[in-house]
Amino acid sequence: MKVIVEILEDGKYKDKIFENEYFLVKGERHAFSPSYAAQLIKENRAKYSEVLDEDHEHFNNFSNS
Repeated sequence: MKVIVEILEDGKYKDKIFENEYFLVKGERHAFSPSYAAQLIKENRAKYSEVLDEDHEHFNNFSNS
């Protein structure tokens, strides 16, 4: 499962130690592990968008407004 978040600040993002680092800009959407997505949301560096299951199918969107 991956969580798609919308990036709120430009910067370098790296989900796991063995994965590539990404430079993402504000407004981009990117899929991360649930734990890293939660960390970014808690730090106000991203906001929740949606969840993908293992088959990359979208779950229902949840509103966090």
